[in-house]
Order: sequence, then C-alpha cells, then structure tokens
Amino acid sequence: MIASTLQKRLFLILFVIAGSLSGYQVVDNGVVVELPDAGQTIRLLQVQVIDEEIIRVVAAPKTGFSARASLIVEKTSWPPTAHQISQQGEIIELSTAALKVKISEKTGQIGFYDAHGRPILLEEKNGGKTMMPAVVMDEPTFHIEQRFSSPLGEAFYGLGQHQYDWMNYRGKDLDLYQINIIAAVPFLVSNRHYGILWDNNSRSKFGDPADFLPLSSLKLYDEQQTPGGLRVDYFQDSELKTLLLTQKESVIAHDNLEVWDNYPSGFDKNRGSIRWSGFIECERSGYYNFRFYSSHYAKFWFDDELKVDSWRVNWMPWARIVRVKLQAGRRYPIKIEWTPNGGYLGLTAKRPEKESYQNSLSLYSEVADQIDYYFIHGSTLDQVIAGYRNLTGQAPMMPKWAMGLWQCRQRYQSQEELINVVKEFRQRDIPLDNIVQDWFYWPEDKWGDHDFDAQRFPDPAGMVEQLHHELNTHIMISVWPKFYVGTHNYAAFQEQGWLYPRNVEKQERDWVGRGYVSTFYDPYSEGARDLFWRQIN
Repeated sequence: MIASTLQKRLFLILFVIAGSLSGYQVVDNGVVVELPDAGQTIRLLQVQVIDEEIIRVVAAPKTGFSARASLIVEKTSWPPTAHQISQQGEIIELSTAALKVKISEKTGQIGFYDAHGRPILLEEKNGGKTMMPAVVMDEPTFHIEQRFSSPLGEAFYGLGQHQYDWMNYRGKDLDLYQINIIAAVPFLVSNRHYGILWDNNSRSKFGDPADFLPLSSLKLYDEQQTPGGLRVDYFQDSELKTLLLTQKESVIAHDNLEVWDNYPSGFDKNRGSIRWSGFIECERSGYYNFRFYSSHYAKFWFDDELKVDSWRVNWMPWARIVRVKLQAGRRYPIKIEWTPNGGYLGLTAKRPEKESYQNSLSLYSEVADQIDYYFIHGSTLDQVIAGYRNLTGQAPMMPKWAMGLWQCRQRYQSQEELINVVKEFRQRDIPLDNIVQDWFYWPEDKWGDHDFDAQRFPDPAGMVEQLHHELNTHIMISVWPKFYVGTHNYAAFQEQGWLYPRNVEKQERDWVGRGYVSTFYDPYSEGARDLFWRQIN
C-alpha cells in the first residue's frame, strides 16, 4: 500500500515536471498552458474541469490570471472530477468520462469533442482569441473577443430577452447590455447540444462587434443627386403638409441625448413632422444592416420599398434592423417620415457583413481582465440548462399563488379603480392571484419618494388589507429607481454622490405633467443599493 502510494506520488511529480518542460502544468482539476511569445497579448491558458460535462477556459496576459471575483459564477471551488491528461505532439488532451478537450500548446486553439472523439465545438484556427489593450473611463483594460467555427445548419438561442423578431441568432449581431425592455444574459445554447456561458459583466456583443456608424459613413445625396447630405423638410403640422423650411443634413441622430434637440429654429418637436429624402451610395458591395431606432409614428423606405412602418410610445423606443444588399457605385433612394411628438429617431449603418462572422460564433466584451467562458455539454438542451444552473445557482421556486393569473396594465390611477378591478374579477368568477400597481401612484412632482398620493390613494394600508383578506388577492407594487430633483430621496443620494448626473446637467425633462428633471441612482455602488432598499421599505 505504502509502495503503491509512493509510486503514484513519484509518477505525479515526474508528470508535472514533464508537463512543465512541455509548456504546461497540471493543476487542480485541469492544466495551465504557457503559450509561446508570438507578439500576442495572450500568454496563459487555463482549462479547468468543473464536472464531466462542463469545462472552464481562461485566457490571460503574461501578468497572470485575474483574482477579480465573478459576478456570474459564485462558486470558486468544485468537487474533484476524474479526468486524464496526455500529450501527443503539440496537442494536450484532457479527458473526462463524457468529453475530450484538445489544446494546442503552440496556438492555444481549443477543441471540444464527445467521448468518441466527434467534434462538438472548435475554436477558430490559432485559437480565435483576441485581447486588445484599451483605456475605458480612464482605466487600463482589455477589449476581448473569442471566436469559434460554426458549421452550416447550426443554430444559436438564448442571450436573454430582446425585442428583435429573431429566434435563431446565427448570422445576427446583438448588443448585450441592460436597458428598459431588454434583459441581457451572456449565455447561449446550440442545437449541437452545448452552451456557452460568457463570464463578463461589461457591455458585450454577439456576432460582429463593429459599431453601427452615422449615416454620413456612406455617400449621401439629396433629391437632385447633389452630394453632401439628404434633403430634410420640416413641417409645422403633424400631417407633412405645412412646410416650415428645407435644409440638407448628413446624420439622423435624434436618439442621442447630445443632439436630441438639435432641430432648426422655429420647429416644434411636439407638433411638427419631418421628412428625409435622397439617395445613398456605398463604396463596397455586400449586405448592409441599417438600424432604425424610433418612437411615435415613423416610416422608412429603402429603394422605394417600405421597410418599417412603426408606432411606439415615446418612453419605449426601439430599433428595427433592415438588411439590404448594396452594389458599390449604385445610388439607392431613401425616405423617412416621422411625427416626433417629443420622441426619438435615429438611423445608423453597419459596413458590409463579413463572411467570417456569418459562419462563426463570436463573443466580445469591451472591458475585461481576461477571456473567461464555460463550455457546457449535454445530450439534451435540458441537460445543458441544468449545467448553467449548476454554475450560476438554483433559481428559487416561486410560491403557488405566483403561478396564477397576474393582472397588470399601464397603471391604475386610484385606489378605487384598483379595488373595483379586482371585485369585477371575483364577480365574474375569473381566477386572479395578483394585481400589479404600476407607476405614478405618487404625487405628480414626487417621483422617487415612494409615497402614495393621498388624494388618489387615501388609505394604502387599508387597500392592501382589503385585497388580502376580503378579496383574497396579492398585490405587487412597481418601484422605480428614478428621482426628481428636489425630492427627499434625491437629496439623500445626491449627498453621497450616488446619482448619474448627465440628465440633470442637460436639464432634460420627462413627459409627466409640465415635465420634471430627473435621474437614476448608481446600482453598482453597494452603499447606493442599501440606501435604495431602505427607502422602498
């Protein structure tokens, strides 16, 4: 027994020494590979076995792996999983009962295979990894990207809750950031029975990470084919009838706070309407994507075809992606008609699609210490999702009443209205478990103080008591992290420096009543989160 143990320890020591001489080291649950200096930022790779079906990959600069705690995966240690490590030529192979992971110690390319050696997912040639030194908000960091090869017929799903009419994200470009009506989740699944959890909480992108550019990035002409911009007609009415003035413009950017009110003198954005018309020309042939971001009434024609006919409320603008094939040197007619009503509109363009991104899986983040992702395999997508839950934690099961019908509308304007709605459900024998009191239950000029308007909601405690005991209904109240200047809670955050100042500096007013200047608190500050929790309680 003792001899056997000594033999095993001696073998492990010799194996580690051999691994070190070969450019890799055996570590707990995996290997660390030191890549050759080929002028690349990435010099270190760690491949870690989480369990038989989950592998973590970390790529870092020569300064070492980051000690920064993940905000996505809470666990920092995992039970040992049986695995083997071997090497043949430049390829290091790490195997579990379900997977084989092959790592090139020359390029850092990693491939994931099933237990029979059939490929599941392969990083692109030379590893597909990019780390570009950058400075963001005056801090040194890296822009990172990881690309994988994707065979024809592969489909990608997930990535959170988005407003485009896409189910399969293959060949699409998607910005992963949180905003009203958008919930970004850096996790995707493939119909090839795997998932990728991208462990980065900065602004990230799926697909081609290139930004959309102003319309001026293309050649623009007015209706007379004169270069320099589109013709823009400003009308005094909302029907595009009473012309105020005409001028030439090369950008459409009324979605940007910096230029949102950059209208000509005399134009009333709440009563008027606008028409852009002219021609667009590109220098390179290919498929172009236009991002048409709008609220209120807006129409977009391209090459004499109506591409977008949209109405959205002004507090919930969003974009449509229009994909068109353009031929270099040809001029295409373009027209936009918009009734602002104080809303938003922007049109930007992305240069021709790159074929390499159409046939790959790519993830990018603008702020990172290292590339960090988890490969999750399963014989079914349910098993892949189970692996995701194993990494990120189990979601608690909601109580039974929360599984029933929730009644919610834009808002209930008074205590009486809310109670009467619930009574109507009961009188009609329609099952109801929860009613939601949305925004504006506070006095008009007190957004952020979380107080009920005493005139419209004279007895909030009595209302809740009646709902619970007389009408057997739960109630949920929407809380908003928005604060009007001059409110008590605004002052409490302002004193600590926990408010975003830009909207206040710009003196932008919202749409409530006469319009009020407001801003939001910084939820990335732990103290600010604690204060907000105390305020809403």
